[in-house]
Amino acid sequence: ARAASIEDPEAFWAAQAERFTWRRRWDRVLEWEFETPSVKWFIGGRLNITENCLDRHVEAHGDRTALIWEPND
Repeated sequence: ARAASIEDPEAFWAAQAERFTWRRRWDRVLEWEFETPSVKWFIGGRLNITENCLDRHVEAHGDRTALIWEPND
């Protein structure tokens, strides 16, 4: 994975991003300028982090325990 991310970072990170649910797919994966410096990821894309962190897991595993808390008493 490390070699692929170095050899073709745009293809590598696009493949990783496909694992998320996007409201609007990006136009460009990456823009960078190291003189300024400026780095932008997934330009034009829109996603909802809650959908990706919580909602999609609830759909498949909503009946399972998500968190067990034990106090330090």
